[in-house]
Amino acid sequence: MSEGPPEELIRAARKGRLVVFVGVPLGPNQKLPPAFWLTTDRGHLPERGQVYTASDIEEGRLLEAPAGAAIEFGTVQTLGTPRRPTRCGAWMEQLLRRRKVLCVGAPLEGARFVVSGDQACAWLDALAGQAHGASPLPPPPLPAVSSRIGLAGMLLAAAVAAASWLLFYTGYGGAQNWRWLRLVPGGLVASAAAVATAPLLGRAFSGQEIPAAEYYTRSAAGWTRWPRAPAAAAALLLVALAPWGLARRYVPASFLVFYESAGVSTDGRSVGACKAEEPCTLVVPRASHLHFDGPDGSCVLELPDPAGLIFIDTQSEGCEAVPADPEAPNPRG
Repeated sequence: MSEGPPEELIRAARKGRLVVFVGVPLGPNQKLPPAFWLTTDRGHLPERGQVYTASDIEEGRLLEAPAGAAIEFGTVQTLGTPRRPTRCGAWMEQLLRRRKVLCVGAPLEGARFVVSGDQACAWLDALAGQAHGASPLPPPPLPAVSSRIGLAGMLLAAAVAAASWLLFYTGYGGAQNWRWLRLVPGGLVASAAAVATAPLLGRAFSGQEIPAAEYYTRSAAGWTRWPRAPAAAAALLLVALAPWGLARRYVPASFLVFYESAGVSTDGRSVGACKAEEPCTLVVPRASHLHFDGPDGSCVLELPDPAGLIFIDTQSEGCEAVPADPEAPNPRG
């Protein structure tokens, strides 16, 4: 090891991105650089205001670690194993990836900068002098602690998306030419079941020995933090707005064609067919030019808005729509 701390650690201390893991006692008058502190024993650090424990992280009492605080980890078992991962272990992986970590007398697996106890004082003094006046930044967010506001927002967005499609299904589901709409209620139930069972399947395939409730908590936490939360919210917003976009472009209309069956088309594209004397509901573009083509006649109709029950006689002169009887029941749906 060199006599002084490397330039990477000095730059990290100046920017407040330094994390110091202490495994040996430090003197009460030791100069300390601005950093976020981790320790195996509370007594290893000089008197500090905010000291939390690993159990505060594991049990969810600590939702956010403040800048400049200290975490007492205790034993190495706190970091867990691949089969029994812990929040502390997952958080330590984030610290090692996103911060510069200096280990003083207690090396961590994956840490690049380790200094022995007899060199620790000189290194810490040098870092404190080089970063004079700097302030420590908050550490990365604690993993698997879900944001209640974010989780409530996700649930609300999912409920709004489901309600949008159910309302759309209620008004458009009886159409003959959009048969896929009949899958909407079952699709929503299947989606909810998939979301509910996905964490359990992930837990089973990963072989992790974690209680189901804890695994659900960790899964929910992953979708309430950056960068997943904005992406999930945007996706749910698009899903919620999709049926309103379709409703703006299309309208369901019911037709009763007298005497003969007729095919219905608009702008050269077929939208369905109606049997003679049987009401049929078709979803057609708003304000469209509809063509009714039967064996013995045809007609062109400007679709009124709103489009209720429309009587069509393809053999009448001019082929105009016959006004509907207001007392007649609506066959739509």
